[in-house]
Amino acid sequence: MSRSTSEVDRDDAQATELTTDERHRILASERRRAVLDALATGSGSTTLSALAAAVDAAENDLDRAAATARDEIRVDLHHVHLPMLADAGLVDYDVETKRVDRAVPAAAVPTA
Repeated sequence: MSRSTSEVDRDDAQATELTTDERHRILASERRRAVLDALATGSGSTTLSALAAAVDAAENDLDRAAATARDEIRVDLHHVHLPMLADAGLVDYDVETKRVDRAVPAAAVPTA
């Protein structure tokens, strides 16, 4: 990706070396857990809009009309959750193209 929210390039080994406090802080949010789950169960690469839809489906009833909720989720992911996950080295988020990629293998994603 051309530019991510995390300017520091991390290799897979570094990204998985999170402290216990960092793991707890990252996994404390249900929304961040939904992001990591969506990336782990999918191809590992998606758009911000598709990721917002997946998070919305994980958080809410699939049958409800969720255009407004998805817009709010998309903004929240863009400004809060994806930068935090990128700083931790768990995702690569290109703010220009709105592409999100899993930065580490699914097996290396921190668990509680």
